[in-house]
Amino acid sequence: SELDVAVNRDNDKQIAYTNELKKLQYERYMTVASVMASLQEKQQYGITMWGVGDTDSYLYSNPDWPLPFDENYQRKKAYDGLIDGFK
Repeated sequence: SELDVAVNRDNDKQIAYTNELKKLQYERYMTVASVMASLQEKQQYGITMWGVGDTDSYLYSNPDWPLPFDENYQRKKAYDGLIDGFK
């Protein structure tokens, strides 16, 4: 399956990507990665994303910022969440 961590579930056209939403997304990505890391090694298959930058996702036009890198392919807190979750 594909992983996109949406933060604009209501498709609010006026929403902004606030620090609160960045923190929420960080925590969600960290949870996914930590659960994966806690599985037995033979059960760890991978995490799949269709692209890495927000503009690669079908959710981007909602607006939303669902992937670990922004529209310029710069790391976001979401990326840090993945890394921290695997530690």
